Amino acid sequence: MTKNLVVGMIFLCWSLIAMAQLPYQIAPPSEWVAEVAFERTESYPEDTIRNGTYFLLADNQEHPKAETRESFRKYVEMVVNQNGIRTVSQVSINFDPTYQELIVHSINIHRGEQVFDKLRTANISILQREENLDAQLYDGSQTFNAILDDIQVGDILEYSYTLRGENPVFQRKYYGGFNLQWRVPVYQVRYRVLWPHNQQLHFKLHKSAIEPEVRSQLHFTEYHFALDHVPALVSDSDLPNWYDPYPWVQFSETKDWEHVIDWGNELYQIPSALSPELRQKIEEIDTTQQQPEAKLLAALRFVQDEIRYMGIETGPGSHRPHQPSQVFQRRFGDCKDKTLLTLTMLHHMGIDADPAFVNTRTSSQVKDWHPSPYAFNHVLLRASVGGKHYWLDPTRSYQRGGLDQIYQPDYGYALLLNHNNKNLVPMPSASSEQPTKEIRETFDLRPGFDQPATFEVETTYRGGWADYFRRKFAVASRQEIEKSYLNYYADKYPKIYSNSSVVTEDDPGKNEFIIKESYTIEDFWKYSEKKNRLEASFYPLEFYELFKKPSTKQRLMPLDIKHKTHSLLSTEVLLPEEWPIESDTVHIEDEAIFFHSEVRYQDERLTLTYEYKAKADHVPADQVADHLNTLDKINWELGYTIYTRNTTWQDDINWALIMLAILITGIACFAAMKVYRYDPKGFEDPQTVDSDYQIIGVWLNLVGLFVFLHPLWLLGLLYKTSDTYLLSTWRLLTTPGSEDYHFLWQPILIFELCTHLFWLVFSTLMVFLFSQRRRTFPKIYVGYLIVTLTVQVIDGILVMNMPANLLTWTPKDTVEVATYAVFAMIFGVYFTYSKRVEKTFIMNHSSSHSPSTATIFYPG
Repeated sequence: MTKNLVVGMIFLCWSLIAMAQLPYQIAPPSEWVAEVAFERTESYPEDTIRNGTYFLLADNQEHPKAETRESFRKYVEMVVNQNGIRTVSQVSINFDPTYQELIVHSINIHRGEQVFDKLRTANISILQREENLDAQLYDGSQTFNAILDDIQVGDILEYSYTLRGENPVFQRKYYGGFNLQWRVPVYQVRYRVLWPHNQQLHFKLHKSAIEPEVRSQLHFTEYHFALDHVPALVSDSDLPNWYDPYPWVQFSETKDWEHVIDWGNELYQIPSALSPELRQKIEEIDTTQQQPEAKLLAALRFVQDEIRYMGIETGPGSHRPHQPSQVFQRRFGDCKDKTLLTLTMLHHMGIDADPAFVNTRTSSQVKDWHPSPYAFNHVLLRASVGGKHYWLDPTRSYQRGGLDQIYQPDYGYALLLNHNNKNLVPMPSASSEQPTKEIRETFDLRPGFDQPATFEVETTYRGGWADYFRRKFAVASRQEIEKSYLNYYADKYPKIYSNSSVVTEDDPGKNEFIIKESYTIEDFWKYSEKKNRLEASFYPLEFYELFKKPSTKQRLMPLDIKHKTHSLLSTEVLLPEEWPIESDTVHIEDEAIFFHSEVRYQDERLTLTYEYKAKADHVPADQVADHLNTLDKINWELGYTIYTRNTTWQDDINWALIMLAILITGIACFAAMKVYRYDPKGFEDPQTVDSDYQIIGVWLNLVGLFVFLHPLWLLGLLYKTSDTYLLSTWRLLTTPGSEDYHFLWQPILIFELCTHLFWLVFSTLMVFLFSQRRRTFPKIYVGYLIVTLTVQVIDGILVMNMPANLLTWTPKDTVEVATYAVFAMIFGVYFTYSKRVEKTFIMNHSSSHSPSTATIFYPG
């Protein structure tokens, strides 16, 4: 028994130790928390529900000046459909264990009148997720994760917790904020802040006019927001980065920007004591570089290239940089670390420089914030050399060029950490007359219409684009890049092949990165059946994306100008002969973008030029409709097509075939005239024929309809196929070496031309013979049907021997021939053996023209 008691005590001790080591605890809320009971509702806005749940309550309460800061949270969600079961079956709470303590109060499921305590049965784990690890940032945050069982549609999840503690880097100053609307609807929203009477708290509303209710307690002032039936806010697409569509309230203990500057200056103190290795590096740069500009550039390049980007931002590391000697020794750091290291090196070389806080997302909108360290998410520096200021970012990689060529994004405003500064300072926009992206394309079409085209591209990138492609070619394999480039052009030119590897040239002095490509495009000239001509099209691929319309066109919010660049594209086309091209210039612009295009031609050389500039970073919502019209006009101007000159009627006449057609028609007319005048012996006198046969019957009416319509059908067929016999098409089909050449084209086309002309002449003859009831009609018509069927079979055999990509014999063609064969067989037998036919068609050539025997056609 003693042994069991010892084992039990050991187990209890280990359990207590394990519980003490848990990064969270389970306890009721603090006394200062005001209990808010959620309200049930049977109705909810179905159209804006997301993830299958409806938030009944979002309750946030802050007590920044408690013994240690406490933030209470309570959320209540109702499961409204099957997908909501998955959503509420897992409760996740993020916290930073380096300075925060998580106290979980409850996780309950309400089902009707029953309440199930899921905190006791949930599968709880602590996850080290590090969601920003791909961005080389390690913040040490953890996630309390509780997996719940037995969740049903209609259940209500209620959970609450408190985060106790605050980041010591803020020196117990309070900065916070809270959204007043979300992308999902919320039935009740409560937000409460307790603040000491003897201290001042500033708050500012953004995109909202909802004022808090201010209540006075014994020692505290309470700021309280109570919102009910908060609808979802569905934002427009393609918003500018700086635009936050959601209303929110901001709280800050800091009075003005000067106090934030003082706080930042304490973080970025230049150390006097440096490691021997760092001091040696500074002396190396200081002695090898003579000019201050060169020293500044050398220090910047060293930090950018030799200190890799990686941030360990646990606890105070979220805002406080590590010591420069430590960063230099371990050869990595985040924006704070790299900036302080650069500042330290410059300071010890006698170069004036200061850190500067910026916001890479909200940019110039930071001026609308109440002063707060939370207004910024990045730090860089401003150096002063020779009376000029240079904004530089030690975090950026693969930057080249002199100080005047280094690319620095315009973040609108910066908070310069300088004791002489008391406010935000504007960052000047980088301006250059040179395009940031300049593309020169050359299409060499001189070998001829039936030969492949050579396509060469040279692209020069400047500024930030040069940095980007320098980095891209350093990260991705050359093979991957070349494959992506080839497929980029293959969208418009499917038969494109690379002639050589992509060549790159880097000019660090100018900060230019040049990419050269060379391709061969087969079947560049395309034959248009509709227009009966050869065409060559040139697409400004780089420009199509610039003028792509947003998915949300009816807008209440500003439209982002995604491509804030200056691009120039020049396409030169070397033609095989002179071309009738007129020069043209187009100029289109609005308040946001500028577009200019030109068409120039001289000495068998066509030049197409396109230029684009972004004049603003967004389009206001009330100007979007006009801007979309501008995009329509520009898109209409993109692209250019040239086509073969032999397209006029006079130039495209195939005189040889016309002479052949005249000869065939003459022969057919001569033969038809002979047949028309032919009178067989032994014809019956029309006066002796029974009167019943004077009226054409139903069957003969059907034949008559076919006989009278057949010439019209043949005329339509000749018109439909006439383009095939134009000189340009004839050459394309019958010239060896042409894309569509085949040796059967010529015999097929001549055979069809001759037969169609003979058909037309003899079908017209059939009309006369039928209408005059000529004795010769039945036998001649039977022969006509047999010959016509034979011609169709021969034509089909020839077509079936053609390649499928040039001419195809389809099942529909087989059905048509078979149908005609059945028609010919039925009426051939009918015309051969029918007594009515024999008694109806009794006239000879002479009698059909005498007044007393003229035939009247009776339609019934």
